[in-house]
Amino acid sequence: MCYNFFMKIIKNITENEMIAIFLKGELNSERFDKPIINALKSYKIDRNIVDNYDLKDKEENKLRKQILADARGYNNKLLFDGFPKDVKWVRAELTKEDIKNIKYISYSYWLEISKGSRRVEDAVKTIQSGEEIFGESNDRFLEVAEKIKKGAKFPELILVSKGDNEDLIVLEGHLRLTAYGLASEFISETIEVIVGFSKDLDKWGFY
Repeated sequence: MCYNFFMKIIKNITENEMIAIFLKGELNSERFDKPIINALKSYKIDRNIVDNYDLKDKEENKLRKQILADARGYNNKLLFDGFPKDVKWVRAELTKEDIKNIKYISYSYWLEISKGSRRVEDAVKTIQSGEEIFGESNDRFLEVAEKIKKGAKFPELILVSKGDNEDLIVLEGHLRLTAYGLASEFISETIEVIVGFSKDLDKWGFY
């Protein structure tokens, strides 16, 4: 059974904008920044191309797409194994209640921490209980939650879905999403996100 999200579509965006936001999110992640840093170094490019991206610059857009390919397998390997090529991207708003019901990717760690549901609200219960999954500390979630409580702002979450009345699955931003769940009383009533839609999303390896 799918959760009924109260999503408000703000506007359509390009694949280039999604890629720029994806890279910015992961470049600011201690867990996933290294592959992107290495890709930037291999092309001898300053990180400014990610931190202060210019979507009107065609060469920048091309380079960012290649960096995402090198770092995360866009658009046919690694995280993007089987990812559809016809995804339509939008900028949207979700309510803070919606955040609790976004699903993680189908991956062992996220399955375990959410007790099989893949939903944020269940992962939050696991973290609050003090249980650690696969021996990994929960400190990273708690640290980001504390930053949110103090007013820190982060790049938009990137989500995907098969369409209306279908599950929303997080593509980029698992840590931030979990921290939002832990600090839900401190976030605004609505949160802006990026969402990609494709009827073929079930072909994605992590769906």
